[in-house]
This record gives sequence, C-alpha cells and structure tokens, in this order.
Amino acid sequence: MKKFALLGTLLLTLGMMGLPQVEPLGIIIEPPDEGLSVSIWVDKPVYAVGEYITIHFEVNQDAYVYIWDISPDGVCLIFPNQNEMDNHVTAGQHTVPGPGRSDYLRVAPPVGTEWLQIVATKQPVGAIVQFFGGFSPGSEFACSPAGRQAVSQLDQVKAMIDAAVPEEERAFDFTSFEVVSGTPPAYGTLQVTT
Repeated sequence: MKKFALLGTLLLTLGMMGLPQVEPLGIIIEPPDEGLSVSIWVDKPVYAVGEYITIHFEVNQDAYVYIWDISPDGVCLIFPNQNEMDNHVTAGQHTVPGPGRSDYLRVAPPVGTEWLQIVATKQPVGAIVQFFGGFSPGSEFACSPAGRQAVSQLDQVKAMIDAAVPEEERAFDFTSFEVVSGTPPAYGTLQVTT
C-alpha cells in the first residue's frame, strides 16, 4: 500500500511541476465553449518558397471568417482578399483559395515559421480589414503597415472583436507551418497515445 501512495504522490508532484504551455507571439487564445467553433489547418508542416498552399478551415455554423498570416516580417490579412471578397461562409469545411482558384496563394520569403490565425464571427467586423490597411490597388492582401510591430498590435484586433461581437458569437483557432528554401525535408506523423 505504501508503494502506491508513494507513486501517487510522485505523479501528483510531477504533474504540478509541468512546464506551462507557451503560446506563439501575437496569437489570440480563447477557451472553447459550446457555441460557434472554428478550426484551421494546412496540408503539410513544411513548404518551400514558391509552392502553392491551400488553407483548410471548418466552422460549425454560418459565420464571417477572417484569416491572417503572421510571418517573420509582418502580418497580412489573407482572407477575405482581392480575389475572394465574400467572407461569409456556411457551416462545414472550406478552403482558401476556394474551389477553382489555386493560383494566388504562394509561399514567399522569408524562411521561418508562419502562423495562421482564424476568427469566425456571427456578424461582420469591418474594422479588421481596416486594421490591416485595407486593400490597395495591385495588392491581393491587406497587410499591416507596421511590419514586424504588427504582431504586437494583434491585441488591438482582439479588442475590436471583443467590442463588436459577444463571446458566444466568436471563435478563434491557429496553426503553423515552416517556410524553407530549396526542397522541403521529408516529414511523417507521430501519434502518441497515453
């Protein structure tokens, strides 16, 4: 019996000493709730400069969707964009670029980790597009004029969304991928079951 008590105490102590999870800089984290939900993912974890990328997302209810890319050199709103301005989607899975449009979302330098943040809301939040500087002629995406400083300003986007949309009518998610020059390394999937 002493052996099991000692083991239980050891496990409890180790669990309490676990390292805290570190969220990526500029990513908005909200606990899940029972209302609107959204998820985002890409096809693979590593892309070479020049490759085309398809972003997948899923919402459980009809919603307005905004996706921004946080790269080592700044932040750009990539959906909606000049090619796909309508960001109201129905419940279910979707892609950016949408069906029949695979020619404009190409991975560009610099190399490093890029984060994709998605927010789904039950009502439009036009201030998000304005935060990123709006769409300018000749540019497919709205990019923050603040460059690298825009990452630290993403809390302003969160504040705009918080002020405009009740908590039960918004949802956030994020994913990441690596950008490399040359041929991407081979990758696999590791499944850990505990």
